[in-house]
Amino acid sequence: MKSLTIALLLLVVPSALLAKERQYEMGKVSKLTVKSGWVDTTTCSGPEGDVHCSGGIHDDYTDIYLLTMSDGVQARISHIAMRPDPIKALSLGDESSVDIQYRIEHKRGLGPSIDYAVIVDPTNPKKEGWYRFETLKKPTK
Repeated sequence: MKSLTIALLLLVVPSALLAKERQYEMGKVSKLTVKSGWVDTTTCSGPEGDVHCSGGIHDDYTDIYLLTMSDGVQARISHIAMRPDPIKALSLGDESSVDIQYRIEHKRGLGPSIDYAVIVDPTNPKKEGWYRFETLKKPTK
């Protein structure tokens, strides 16, 4: 009887855990292009007294993605390698935003726990992109 009870528990408990529905919230993702530094491409050549230089210093820009969560909190997000990246599939212009579905996943490890924003791929709802996030500002009440 004990072995039958244990066998039933082993069958029921994992299926109950797998049946857990993921709860998504609505949010917005926007892209900002910001100056991240500069690059010096100057090259000089020629004999002494007749040196010619070309190139120069150019500004370097990078894209930053912001997640605005349902409670108004904004976070800068960065994609985690080896996972789908649904944000790349979105047509985001500078300072435009797109509605997305997301959830927050808390992972505990040997060190401190890490929070991830998990964003559903709008073209394939079975795929999710994982992003590390850094909270930027909390809404004022």
